[in-house]
Amino acid sequence: MRQPEEIVLGKDVQFVVKRDGRKLGELHVSKGNLEWVPAGSKVKTYRLRWIQVAEIFEARGRLV
Repeated sequence: MRQPEEIVLGKDVQFVVKRDGRKLGELHVSKGNLEWVPAGSKVKTYRLRWIQVAEIFEARGRLV
């Protein structure tokens, strides 16, 4: 996890996501949305607003 050294509004918290030691990508979490940046891509970014994230969890997630 990478977090800004100082608290700055609008600055993302970034998670490096790995599986079996291989980087899958980075998840950037901000107040307004989530962004997924696939490994090896500096240009391609996928963005979801929080309401879209909630809809995906409710439609495709598993209750625990």
